Formats: sequence, C-alpha cells, structure tokens
Amino acid sequence: MVVICLGFSFSQAYNVSGKVLDSQTNKPLNNVNIFIDKHNIGTITDNQGHFLLFISDDSINKIELDIKIIGYEEKTLLLNLSN
Repeated sequence: MVVICLGFSFSQAYNVSGKVLDSQTNKPLNNVNIFIDKHNIGTITDNQGHFLLFISDDSINKIELDIKIIGYEEKTLLLNLSN
C-alpha cells in the first residue's frame, strides 16, 4: 500500500505536488510513476518520494492522478482543482 500526501498551488495554472510513502514502513518511494493519462502529463518521484506536476491548462478542473510502481497496488486519485 502506498500513502500519498498532496499539495496544490493556484495561479493561471496548477502545481500538483506531493510525497509518496510506503504505508507499512513510512519510507519514501522513489521512481514512482505519477501521471494524468488523459492530458499526457507525468513525472516520477525523486529519492525522497517527492513529485511536482505543472498543469498549464487552466480549463482543467478535475483530474485522475494515476500512481504506479512495481510491487505495489496501483492507485488513482480523483482531484478537483479550483481556486
């Protein structure tokens, strides 16, 4: 199981950031795939489990954030983006 902590910042676009942790050990997970499939936006987590996605299309107000890493259950988070 994976634990995800999220943060948002708003302007003309959105920054979606967070940290991915192993829920049993509470250790950060690196190289986790984080992506928004419908909008072709993605990144991977760094060595401390952090990620940052920049969404430049301010008309997007809802996203499905997909989180995948080998050996863990895949997660999809539904996020509402609004100012």
